[in-house]
Amino acid sequence: MLDIRQHATSLTIRGIDETTQQKIIRALQKEFKFDYDVPTYPTWKEWSPKIPLTASAKEVQNQELYTRSGCYKVWHKNTLIYIGETRCQRGTGGGRPGMWARRGDFRSTVLGENIQNPYGNATRFLEEFGKDISNVSHTFHYVHPIYCKQAEEELLQEYYKKHKTLPILQHEKDYKRVR
Repeated sequence: MLDIRQHATSLTIRGIDETTQQKIIRALQKEFKFDYDVPTYPTWKEWSPKIPLTASAKEVQNQELYTRSGCYKVWHKNTLIYIGETRCQRGTGGGRPGMWARRGDFRSTVLGENIQNPYGNATRFLEEFGKDISNVSHTFHYVHPIYCKQAEEELLQEYYKKHKTLPILQHEKDYKRVR
């Protein structure tokens, strides 16, 4: 049975044979310049360079790559202090700008005053380090939205296996995910 679903930034088609699937993909690419994305699990080979939290979007090369879904790491000096993920991504219909939005949430919580919905790991950052963001940077890795949670858990498990603890800003509930 053919099943077609439109999501905010994607279209899912199920229940068709491979030949028909390829014909539909080619037609959408030709007629509508459709961006076909095959969900694959990340290999963790292509992390972005460290991007200082003090850098503006205009200063960052290929910043649009970070408006997608994926996993990200927050660094203080050269110490990893948080591992996170986001499944949202900016598409043709708008939407939150993925990993870049998480970076913005972090920054506004640390530097802002009386934030209505403070970002949890940034609140912990304030407790540990104060408002100085001069030594904070992020690295980003695209992950297809269907794999984000699993990929984040893998990164947390690897970190825990190596260090017997999690990065300092991780929430207590993350420990349940790695044991």
